[in-house]
Amino acid sequence: MNFKAKLLAYHAIAAAIAVIPMQSVASDIDIKYEKFPLTSPEAQQIWATESNDATPLGEEKPWAMIAKVKVPGKKDLVVSQLFSSMHCGGMECPIKIMQEGKVINEGMACDAYEYHELSDDHEALMACDAIIPLDLK
Repeated sequence: MNFKAKLLAYHAIAAAIAVIPMQSVASDIDIKYEKFPLTSPEAQQIWATESNDATPLGEEKPWAMIAKVKVPGKKDLVVSQLFSSMHCGGMECPIKIMQEGKVINEGMACDAYEYHELSDDHEALMACDAIIPLDLK
């Protein structure tokens, strides 16, 4: 590879690195979800309002995935995603992020919960291509 080709390659790599947001770097904190029936006390504590009109998703009754997450130097988080055909659309389902029993953010996130992770600075939850800001205490 000649000098010009190397220079162009390095420039392309540097440009690609420069456009990656810092918060998109994942932390080493695992988000380990557990599955709960929507009728369970754990799921009802988070999704009671939404459970009134929840409908089966395929053959399965509505459920919630719930993870308790320990963040160093911060109060614990609870991250939960609701799975119901009434509430999910496309490849997204509702998500709630809570701290001390209060919702700190909610919205829609990809249903591939196994790819949800905290950013390295713990200021965002990354759910596939969505970045959900967090204001942790």
